[in-house]
Amino acid sequence: PPNPNLIGPLGPKKDLFLDTSPFDAMQDYYRDTFGSNEGFRQTFGVGYMPKALSSNPSADNYQTYPPADYAEWRAVLEAAVRYLNKRGIDDPYLILFGEPESDTIFNVLSPDRTPYPLSTEPVLREYVRLYAESQRAVKAADPGAKVSAMCAGVYGSDLFRDLRQAPEQKGLDDFIAYVAEYNAALPPDVPHAELDNICWQGYSWRDEKRMMPMARHIQAVLTHYGFDPAAPQYLS
Repeated sequence: PPNPNLIGPLGPKKDLFLDTSPFDAMQDYYRDTFGSNEGFRQTFGVGYMPKALSSNPSADNYQTYPPADYAEWRAVLEAAVRYLNKRGIDDPYLILFGEPESDTIFNVLSPDRTPYPLSTEPVLREYVRLYAESQRAVKAADPGAKVSAMCAGVYGSDLFRDLRQAPEQKGLDDFIAYVAEYNAALPPDVPHAELDNICWQGYSWRDEKRMMPMARHIQAVLTHYGFDPAAPQYLS
């Protein structure tokens, strides 16, 4: 019999379906455990690329690659957000491939079909495109939804390069700069990528004397590239 949990067909070719069964089971568990799905905000992680959409589907780590077709990706993501609304989850927060500077999270193929080195400029620029295209789909479905910007492993590019001992690698400052460049190149009728909030990891830097300068550094970078320095910052 037809699967009642399938949404579709989706995408330009109308050959994609979204199975909501695992998500429904999780939401039902929350409802049964807490008595309601209301009263707390859920953050949803868009943490991997389905094999059917991956630009490198034959790789063992296919899920770490961007989509082969962004129109298909936007169709699936938009349908997913609309389904969140249907389940009563309005204005959701989404995290997209957290810590994309890690090669276990996000990879990009070069023209010769080999992955670019970890967190180099082509990788981060493709992540910016993934971020912008995903945000476009999410807000088409729910204008109040938020997509967290990058969820970087550390707060700044200089620290990231120092920790990695790799001057060619890119971090959060570069991400903000590349988003500004991406927006500047867009036609006027295409929505610009917004930085709804900035997400970064605190790890061992927990005391206020170290955390506040990091947050102020990000505010300065946002100001430099024309973004709102008051954008919320989420630390984990």
